[in-house]
Amino acid sequence: MVQLNDDDIEDILKSFAQSLHRAEADGKATINSCLYTDTARKLTEAITQGMGSSFSYDNPNNSLRAHLIANVHKFSGAKSYVQNQEFSKLLTNEDGTIKPFNEFLNDIKTKFYLYNENYLSAEYGTALATGQGAQLWNMYSDDDVLEISTAGDDRVRDSHKKLDGLRYKKSSKFWQTHWIPFDWQCRCTVVAATDNTESDYKKGDKLANDNTAKNFQFNGALKKVVFSEAHPYYAKAGKKLLDAVNDYGLRPVEKLIKDDRLAAATKLSTETDYIAWFNSKINIDERNFTLTDPNGVSVLFTSRKHKGEFYFRDKIINNKESRWKY
Repeated sequence: MVQLNDDDIEDILKSFAQSLHRAEADGKATINSCLYTDTARKLTEAITQGMGSSFSYDNPNNSLRAHLIANVHKFSGAKSYVQNQEFSKLLTNEDGTIKPFNEFLNDIKTKFYLYNENYLSAEYGTALATGQGAQLWNMYSDDDVLEISTAGDDRVRDSHKKLDGLRYKKSSKFWQTHWIPFDWQCRCTVVAATDNTESDYKKGDKLANDNTAKNFQFNGALKKVVFSEAHPYYAKAGKKLLDAVNDYGLRPVEKLIKDDRLAAATKLSTETDYIAWFNSKINIDERNFTLTDPNGVSVLFTSRKHKGEFYFRDKIINNKESRWKY
C-alpha cells in the first residue's frame, strides 16, 4: 500500500497533531508543511513513474508534465487543509476542554492513516494512470483510431467492461471528456485500434457517461490536471482559488528556497567558469538555453536581443555590476 514516506509517517503524524494541539493551526487556513510536502512528493513520483521524466523543452510531454505536477501540489494543499479542518474538531471534549495530547493523538491516528494510506494509495494510482494516459495521448496523431481496452481479468468492474472496445479517432470529441483513468484504481488503457471503424458516437458517449465516475469525466492530458476542481477536497476546503501563502499559511518562496531539501546552487567563481557553464547549457541556438528543475522539467530561457546584445550571453557578462555571479 502506498503511504507517506515510510520512515517519516509517524513523525509527520506527531508533528501534525502537535501543531493542532498547540493551536498553531486551530481551524485557521494553515496546514502542516511536512504533510503537504510529502503528499505532493509521493504524487509527483506517481506522475513520473507513469509518464517518464526529463523531456526536452520542446517535447509536448515536458509542458504537460509540469502542469500535472503543479496540479498535484495544489491537490495536496487542499487535502492537507481538509485534514487540518477535520481533525481540529476533535481537539476538545464535549465540555469544551482541550484533550490531553496523547488522547488527541490516539483519536486522530486511525483516520490519519485512512487519509494517508488508503486514500493516498488510490490517489497515487490515479496520478500514475493519468501520467500513463498523458504519455499515451501524445503518442498518437489526430487521425489515429484509438480503442478502450480493459485489463481483461476477473477484477475488471462491470461498468468498465461496457466501455471495452469503444473506438474513435483521436480528434473525436468523445476523448475530450473520456480518457483513462475512468475511476479510482482504474486499470484500463487505450490502444491503437486494429479496426478503423469508429463506434457510434451518441451511444458510446452515453455509455461512457453512465459508466464513468463523475469526477473522472475529463481528459487529463487535455485539461492538464490529475484531479479536477470537482474533487470533494476542493469543495470541503470551500475555496475556488487556493493560494499557498495566504490560504495555507505556507512560507513564501524566498524562504522555501533555503530549504535544505532543494538542490545546492551552482556556484561559479569566475567569469570564465560562467561562460563555460552557459555554453554547456545551450542546446537550442546561441541565444537560448534550458535548465532542468528538481522534478525533471526542462525550462526554456529565451534571450531577447537588445541594442545588439543577447541578454544572457552578453548583457550579463558585460554588465559592470558583474551580474554573471548571480
